[in-house]
Amino acid sequence: MNIQRLLTAAASSLGLVAGIPATSEVASASTPPVVVYSNVAGWSDSTAKPASIYVGQGGAPTASKLEWSHWTTSAYARGTLTEQANPGCYPTYLCLYVRYGVDVTLEHVKTHDGRQYFATVEWSWHSGGRHHVLWFVMSKNGFFNELG
Repeated sequence: MNIQRLLTAAASSLGLVAGIPATSEVASASTPPVVVYSNVAGWSDSTAKPASIYVGQGGAPTASKLEWSHWTTSAYARGTLTEQANPGCYPTYLCLYVRYGVDVTLEHVKTHDGRQYFATVEWSWHSGGRHHVLWFVMSKNGFFNELG
């Protein structure tokens, strides 16, 4: 334990003995981080700072190799977007896929079964000289639906 944490803990304990409430810094230390349900598994398999976010199965696009620069009541990452070159191609194992650099934003914290989670996902990237954006919102069943 570093000296700052030790002093904060000691000050907090003294405050409680004297009837003064503990600081919010100490209270927030025990609060679990906001999570994202990122594996197309409904209300299970949540995580903070996932390496990948899946929004569907089969030929659905995927954000992977995510490197998170911010994670509080919103979150930001950069990574790789993988999507079908020809959307709707079937069977998916025979389809061509393309990859782009993607910016990921998670927002709108909500609560399910006492756990805070990000309810919206935004993917933003450039291809073919154009800027593209996909938005997803969490359904009542714990799956992402594309907005658009």
